[in-house]
Amino acid sequence: MSSSASSTEVADAKAALEYLVTPSQLFQTLEHALSAATPDGKPKEQANVMVWGSMGIGKSDICRTVGKLWNLRIVSLHLPQFDPTDLKGIPIFCDPKGNAVAETDSTGKVRWIPSSYLPQFINRLVDEDCVEAKFGFDWPDAEQVMVHIYSPEGKMICRANDQMQGDMGLTDYQVTIDEIKGTVVVRGELQKGMRIHVIDKAILFLDELSAAVPEVQNAALQLVLDKRVGEYDVPPFTPLVAAGNRESDQAFVSPMSMPLCNRFMHLRLTHSLVDWTDWAVANRVDASILGYLQWKKNHLFVFEPDSITEGDCGFPTPR
Repeated sequence: MSSSASSTEVADAKAALEYLVTPSQLFQTLEHALSAATPDGKPKEQANVMVWGSMGIGKSDICRTVGKLWNLRIVSLHLPQFDPTDLKGIPIFCDPKGNAVAETDSTGKVRWIPSSYLPQFINRLVDEDCVEAKFGFDWPDAEQVMVHIYSPEGKMICRANDQMQGDMGLTDYQVTIDEIKGTVVVRGELQKGMRIHVIDKAILFLDELSAAVPEVQNAALQLVLDKRVGEYDVPPFTPLVAAGNRESDQAFVSPMSMPLCNRFMHLRLTHSLVDWTDWAVANRVDASILGYLQWKKNHLFVFEPDSITEGDCGFPTPR
């Protein structure tokens, strides 16, 4: 690039190198990256996504929008407020059968009890040929569940209430889900060795991961890498998204280790007046605000740390 390049050309070149995405582009990218199936229904690997961006430009809201698309609740873990045990769970003494006791001896063991608000699932083995299987679940935070049925060879043969991949196999199996009573009934020709998964429908959202202390980031590494931490397993097909501010946003940040960084697809979110206007019209934002921003287009987001003084910390953001 020549020395006579304009500031606009420099900014455009920098943006291209940083792989910036607008809110609408982020939504489309998350929809593809987090899905367990291609648009034509073929299975694919789900990606873990880390969204970087300034405060107030829609990182959390866009994740919630994807959740609404697939009827998934958002399990938001604000990691700067967490201790490692909040992810790994609390240790308790157990007898040899796994029942909690006040104290243990050399024949007992310790179990890790995970937090109840994390997404849950049931993995049940069909131990004999039958035509009906009934399951109960007590998940106070769950809003909806989906059911997957696997053949004895491990092939998925039925999906019910799965907006992410699409339902299948419901002509061979009748699946009745009652979230209020906490019951699932599966009817059909069930063979010994089949497996039935009852899955809490959720997106696991690691908010402000970049601001978490190193000990919590290390616990998150196992969660992201193995989809397991302590004795807790992330349910199958649960999308995992993280978000964080950068040091340039004047946020409190902790350096992320390279092994943790390597487990994510990294996207940098930027604001967009076009996307914000579409959102504002749909949400009936006052017309005077819309008119002002069509006049002063660069006032949608103005963050100038050098001009902010104590007691005068306000600045405009899309939020």
